[in-house]
Amino acid sequence: NGLFEDNDETISIEEGDLQKEVVITGNRITTSKNGIVVVGNRSNQVIAGNTIEHITGVAISVSDPHSSFLIDGNTISTGSRGILVSDGNGTIVNNLVSRQTSDGIVVAGKTQILIAFNTVVHSVIGFASQNTKAQFLNNIAYGNTTAGFQALRQKNDIGYNIAYHNGVNFEMVDYGSFHDLGGNAVIDPLFVSDTDYRPTATSPCINASGLFTTTYDVLGDLRDGLPDIGAYEWSLSNPL
Repeated sequence: NGLFEDNDETISIEEGDLQKEVVITGNRITTSKNGIVVVGNRSNQVIAGNTIEHITGVAISVSDPHSSFLIDGNTISTGSRGILVSDGNGTIVNNLVSRQTSDGIVVAGKTQILIAFNTVVHSVIGFASQNTKAQFLNNIAYGNTTAGFQALRQKNDIGYNIAYHNGVNFEMVDYGSFHDLGGNAVIDPLFVSDTDYRPTATSPCINASGLFTTTYDVLGDLRDGLPDIGAYEWSLSNPL
């Protein structure tokens, strides 16, 4: 097993390094080419609670058709590409990705992926599925210059997502399409500010999720019985 904590530089795990379980948590990685890279490891992978910023390559990259993974509660800001999964089966949940010069969260290859309760803002493409089938539930895409959600060459399930102020909110490219599960909206999520992506008390994100639930938000705070859409949970104990 491998446990990686409190690192401040690129964490790279390649084929043959470890074979059972990899846990990468609580690291702050800044001003590097890549953040966390896991390739061909044939393991269960947990990448959670990391802060990654000013990356010129990819903040989190997973490529392993034989693995299962959980990418949970990471904060990624000011870089090139946020989260890239090019092979593997798993869940991307409760992540905040902001200000990327390419994709916020992109999945490709032979994957079965649930992407839920993430917030992607001020990037080029918020969420992208490239030639793979994915399920997008309870996410926010805001202020992305090309597209909020993009489907390329495959049909993707989407439900209870909010897209607003993107170049195109829901874009279908080269025979890609969306299967609408309901609850999707083009509406202002009403963040605290343009740099603080928590919902305010009047946000349409509050108690508006569906089809999937999660226990904690990106900060590790407990979610309500009906969680809010996006990476953050609004709470009466911390009203804004």
